[in-house]
Amino acid sequence: MIKKIFFVFLPLLLIGCASTGGIYDFYKSNYSDNELPSECYLKEGEEPEVYYSSNISDDINLLKSNYYQILGYSTFNGPAQGEDLTQNVKNMCKLKKAQIGLYNYEYTDTRNGWTQYGSYSIKRYDYTVILFVSLPILYIQNQRSGFEVIDLNQNSRMALQRNTGAVIDVVYNKSNAFYANVIRNDVLIEINGTPIGCADDYYNFIRNYSGSTFLLKVIRNGQLININY
Repeated sequence: MIKKIFFVFLPLLLIGCASTGGIYDFYKSNYSDNELPSECYLKEGEEPEVYYSSNISDDINLLKSNYYQILGYSTFNGPAQGEDLTQNVKNMCKLKKAQIGLYNYEYTDTRNGWTQYGSYSIKRYDYTVILFVSLPILYIQNQRSGFEVIDLNQNSRMALQRNTGAVIDVVYNKSNAFYANVIRNDVLIEINGTPIGCADDYYNFIRNYSGSTFLLKVIRNGQLININY
């Protein structure tokens, strides 16, 4: 049985020495090898797609909404990798059988020093590399609600002036929720009459619900909205 597939990417940047092999050195996997069905992985002879992202958070959400899941990720600080970076991401995709590789880098600092051969100056960057595979067909078919949620963070609680609810994080493209205009960042407080105090409340409801119609109560821009589909 496929375990619940929803992970929030943890944007923790590891600061330390890293070579051009930093992607390999700092890679963290969300799954053990071949844990997902074979249909999810890059096939033999296929080439992965690799993209640079200028807005990593939005692009992660876009891929998730189109039925891709984070297989694993690598975050590290290191010197400029130049054209090697794209190739290293592609190689990592092939090694892990990921279909898509997404990467981003941001300048952090320049380190200067001296050696017996003279002075040096090295620019360093924070790198983020995320590998994706497609969601299993069975999981997609079981996505009757059409969306995923995460817990409220402290900022959300302060803005909403409430502790309970769950933030709608991913709305699957062309799902019933998509066409009903459920929106990312809506705050779900009730589903089919069941109060939602946290993300686990929502997933417990979904696991035990056999129906296909939904009545949501969400907070959007401070207003309570009812959504039926």
